[in-house]
Amino acid sequence: MRSDFFSAKRVAATGLCMMLPFAMLVGCKDDNDGKPKIRQREGIAKRIDTENRIVAMSIANKDGQTIDVEGTFREDTSVILNGRTASISDIRPGDKVEVHGYKEGEGLAMKWIAVKVVVNRPEEQDWKTAGNKSGESSATGSSKTPAPTTQPAED
Repeated sequence: MRSDFFSAKRVAATGLCMMLPFAMLVGCKDDNDGKPKIRQREGIAKRIDTENRIVAMSIANKDGQTIDVEGTFREDTSVILNGRTASISDIRPGDKVEVHGYKEGEGLAMKWIAVKVVVNRPEEQDWKTAGNKSGESSATGSSKTPAPTTQPAED
């Protein structure tokens, strides 16, 4: 009688172990019609390598520790810098960024793909003023920030 009890218990445990992976897959399914799930991360831009399509940023992980995350970008990745359209090459290390993207692959082959990057750079560090999208002085000749120069300022 005792062996029948353990035998039934073993069969039940084996059945549960076999069903667990299937239950996990069903519970983790994204209902995005086959499209990747877009996630958002905020952090600080660390490295932008447009030639090799590599971008990196520092983020705070679940434990509050700062870690560096590396990824790539697509040809159609949109960049918004202080409310205006920009490109990946306009992002500078140290910029505060909000990256929208998804992961592709699994394990060691997994990589992050950025589809949208929003950069919020303090106006005094931006060569274009917020009210003047062309980067030139207004018709009155006044501008909040001076135009960039390659020559040192005179004393």
